[in-house]
Amino acid sequence: MNTTFYNILPLPTRKWEENNDTAPCINKSIHLLTDTTKDCHWSDILNATRTAFSNGHFDKVIDQSSLLLYELQTQTVLALTMRAHDWAQKRYYDRELEDAQTMISIAPHHPTGYLLTAHRYASQGLYHNVVELYTKAMDMVPMTHPNYEIILQGKLHAQQKLNYQVDFIANLPYDLVCLVIDYIPQETLAQCTIVSRTWRQKILEYSKCWRTFSIERFQQITPHPLNILPTVSHFIQALSVPHAKPVKYLLKLMAHNKFKNLHSFSITSRGPLVTTKQVNLFYIEKDS
Repeated sequence: MNTTFYNILPLPTRKWEENNDTAPCINKSIHLLTDTTKDCHWSDILNATRTAFSNGHFDKVIDQSSLLLYELQTQTVLALTMRAHDWAQKRYYDRELEDAQTMISIAPHHPTGYLLTAHRYASQGLYHNVVELYTKAMDMVPMTHPNYEIILQGKLHAQQKLNYQVDFIANLPYDLVCLVIDYIPQETLAQCTIVSRTWRQKILEYSKCWRTFSIERFQQITPHPLNILPTVSHFIQALSVPHAKPVKYLLKLMAHNKFKNLHSFSITSRGPLVTTKQVNLFYIEKDS
């Protein structure tokens, strides 16, 4: 069967952000996915398939149905590519990874899902994962694909990183690690906790950087602040929350004696106010 590509979605005219180093890869993938002829439309192919099915033209039904499924897969990858890009722009990296891994699942022979996932792993310093992922990609993606060379070069680059990689946080004495942490913003530290178990342990065990905690500052990053709080809550002395939902969660934590050193609690935006008196009631009920 001669595969013909049909254009379903128009080529995006959006200008990609200049500070996004994945933009060239994404832009190239989008152009490849939408580099199709306009001789026919989706509805025409579908109607032709239905007519062939009604007339019992089995070979034509198989050919046309295969074409429809291939085109649907292609357009799904295109939509996921654009959505994954914008998740990354909003710093929802976990959702970006979900979309990229969905691409790998539904289109294992297409490189875009591998490239996006590998880029996110590399940004977290997970070069072992990058090498493993690119090895899988080289087995699945056809060598004739225009992005195959990018996969090959990406694997070589990740292997070089592994050969020369030095994890200073893991190897430095803990007192020196603390000196480094003192110069890093709290939001950045929270993101660093997902790099590795060693980083997470050393960062979350340093009490000085968690004495003041504002959930509002963490709204647009991964991991979510409520995932960090159970570990650092006993260090927190001043806590502020932006709205009602996390307030209920935090009060529940207080009732279970998580915030042992808390001296200040405040609401910074909309939602039912929770007073210090209400907070104290939780401790009174707990003690009784």
